[in-house]
Amino acid sequence: MTGQQKNAIWEMWRQGLHRLAARAERQWEDGETLVLGASVRVPRMLKNLIDQCNRQTAREKHPESAPRIRVG
Repeated sequence: MTGQQKNAIWEMWRQGLHRLAARAERQWEDGETLVLGASVRVPRMLKNLIDQCNRQTAREKHPESAPRIRVG
């Protein structure tokens, strides 16, 4: 689990979203993305953080699809 994912989980706990935090931890540790249901309301900042963590998870699971950076 990345540091950013740990920060997202901590933020969920801090905001009282304990079940969501536990689910996020399980899914990210299993290499899965966290999909929020339509009825789940979270602050925009946390939603953005979850989206970033999901992109990290997807890159780790499928590194061949990650954008390539040219150097030089």
